[in-house]
Amino acid sequence: MKKLHLIGLFIFTLVIIVSCGKKTSVKEMHHPGTEILSEKYEYYTDENGKEIKNGFYEYYNESGKLSTKGKYKKNLRVGNWEKYHENGAVRSIAIFKNDSLNGPYEAFYQDGTTKSTIMYKGGKRNGAYKSFYQNKQLQTAINYRDGKREGIQKNYAEDGTLLFEKEYRNGVPHGLYKSFYKDGTIKETGYYKLAQPDSLWTTFNEAGKIMGTTQYNQ
Repeated sequence: MKKLHLIGLFIFTLVIIVSCGKKTSVKEMHHPGTEILSEKYEYYTDENGKEIKNGFYEYYNESGKLSTKGKYKKNLRVGNWEKYHENGAVRSIAIFKNDSLNGPYEAFYQDGTTKSTIMYKGGKRNGAYKSFYQNKQLQTAINYRDGKREGIQKNYAEDGTLLFEKEYRNGVPHGLYKSFYKDGTIKETGYYKLAQPDSLWTTFNEAGKIMGTTQYNQ
């Protein structure tokens, strides 16, 4: 009786595995009018005859070089996805969940140095965004909240000097604005209100002398 019970359990488990599994095939496509591979991916055909990407995915450029690789699950991008420069170096690394960016994202120059970094959540930018020049100097720094810029954005020259600061609220310029000369002295100050210049704006020369003022009233 015990033996029959075990056999029945084995058959039941096997039926579940077979019924839940999908037989996949690999498809290759080519760039129009050429024999150059453009796409290669794993898929299965559902009960309606529709092709469903499920498994690895690769895209090749017109030179035949790998441009993108990642993974699909039931036609949705999941897991790690990478893009590549023409020279084969990694262009970007991203993480997808249910076809939306979700997790750290990093982009690179062809020499491998970091170009930008940001976190995604549910397809939207969240947290600190930083971009860099190819010499590794910080170019831009700003925080994102639910896909919108929030707080003070700072932009720098390639030599590392601060160019300007601009305050954002709910994705639009709102608050103080300052720009600077290369020696760090203030070049211009002003204020934004809902993306429009507001209140008093003042410009200075490199010696710190006021060169002009403009009053905005919304």
